[in-house]
Amino acid sequence: MIEASDASIEPLLQSLERCGYRTIHWRVGDPAQLIDALKSGAWDLILCGDGATELDPLVALGLLEARDLDIPLVAIAAEVAHDRAVELAAAGAAGALQWDDLAGLEIIVEREIGAALRRRVQRAKLVQATRKASMSMLASGVVHEVNNPLSYILFNVEGVMEDMAALLKGAAGCREALAAQAGERAALVALGEDAADLLEPGMPEETLETAQEALDGAGRVKDIMSGLGSFSRMEMDDPGPVDLRAPIECAYVMAYNQLKFRAQVVKELQEVPRITAPEGKLSHLFINLMINASQAIDEGDVANNEIRIRTWAGEDLVYVEVKDTGRGMEPEQVERAFDPSYSTRPANEGGGMGLSVCRDIVADLGGEIQLNSEPGTGTAVLITLPTPEEVARRASADAEEIGHGQGRVLVVDDDPSIRSILRRILVDDHEVTLAASGEAAKELILAQEPFDVVLCDLMMSHCDGIDFHRWLVEQDPGLARRTVFVSGGIFTPRSSEYLATVGNLKVEKPFDSKVIRKIVSNLLAQARR
Repeated sequence: MIEASDASIEPLLQSLERCGYRTIHWRVGDPAQLIDALKSGAWDLILCGDGATELDPLVALGLLEARDLDIPLVAIAAEVAHDRAVELAAAGAAGALQWDDLAGLEIIVEREIGAALRRRVQRAKLVQATRKASMSMLASGVVHEVNNPLSYILFNVEGVMEDMAALLKGAAGCREALAAQAGERAALVALGEDAADLLEPGMPEETLETAQEALDGAGRVKDIMSGLGSFSRMEMDDPGPVDLRAPIECAYVMAYNQLKFRAQVVKELQEVPRITAPEGKLSHLFINLMINASQAIDEGDVANNEIRIRTWAGEDLVYVEVKDTGRGMEPEQVERAFDPSYSTRPANEGGGMGLSVCRDIVADLGGEIQLNSEPGTGTAVLITLPTPEEVARRASADAEEIGHGQGRVLVVDDDPSIRSILRRILVDDHEVTLAASGEAAKELILAQEPFDVVLCDLMMSHCDGIDFHRWLVEQDPGLARRTVFVSGGIFTPRSSEYLATVGNLKVEKPFDSKVIRKIVSNLLAQARR
């Protein structure tokens, strides 16, 4: 969205397109037009001319805040005085540029859009976590309220079944004795028409069958409550040894009403080694996968559709596959399937928890999840989980890698918070030196002993990661190969092309501390060979 004169719009658009962005813009000139534009759809960025029109950037920022809209705003003026830049920054502007110097636009756009995307992802995760906690509390309350009456229903029905069998047997004996003494006709008259019908030879069996059906139904409710109880404990369960067949069966009971109208469910559950995990989380994982599979299949053709659930084991790993014969997914849907803000479900079926939650559960258990899908053919989700022996082996290998000894790590990032986080992650095992820019990193490398590993932000305001790395290739090719690029996850054509050319590792923010430690340890071992 651009607020500027006609003459100034074109250079801005060209500058953004050179950065690799496809621009869809709407020109506005006053607060009322801005409000209309904000109502028209979602915008990624506002570029606001400062002092050139009726729309002051501070007014625009106030409108965004009043509507709780997370859209970065960059002010652009013929000249930006220091006091004005401070005022805009204090009001929440993403930056302030001059018309004759748009060199910083690429950095600001990439930084702010990347940050906004990360915030949206975090909000989506928070919504999912809140929904999950609410569902757990609701499930726990339902289980508590149903289990008490269910307990005495089951107890009483079981008691009635036992008593009824004895009573019917005794009554039948009385009828036979009465008929033997007084004759069949006299016996029927003495018993009365209703009682005589109940004591017909086939009636005791039919009565017991009816009572058994009631007992079976109550038993099914008990199984459902057991599954719901497991589901409600998913955030409270401590890890323990789990036979995967138990949470899969629990999930099947919970999801049965979704499955029965869409497909035949085939379970091939081989006995596999137990894994260490919270059983409630595993139940939640498999419920989600089964419901996803069922909703990929239209109702009404159960005989010709199938959801197959398999387990097997091999080499200290256990595998679970949930495969359906549903409509499948397009390649672009597969690519976005693990995005927490993305769903292929219709609005009237709810957003669900999504594959992102499944991925998080599996990752927490040290496993992997893979998705294979073809349009019109179906989808298969494969989960690989480590056995306790494999978990111990990995821990031993990680400890051995870290045990190579301290290394000298240089962290280059213009964000002080990121520098601080990386230092805290690595300082227990390595000597960490911080640099706030590519230029500062050059000075440290020229002034000190060579470093073992470099973690370098890709986009910085002065001497970005690409320029620094090009210098390092000339200065110290070995250290250049042991440089890891850290990025917010948004890549310009220039950065993507450079990363593809050099082949260095890259880590996207927000990063996993275990991954950072492992990468540094591996590169340190490589440096000492």
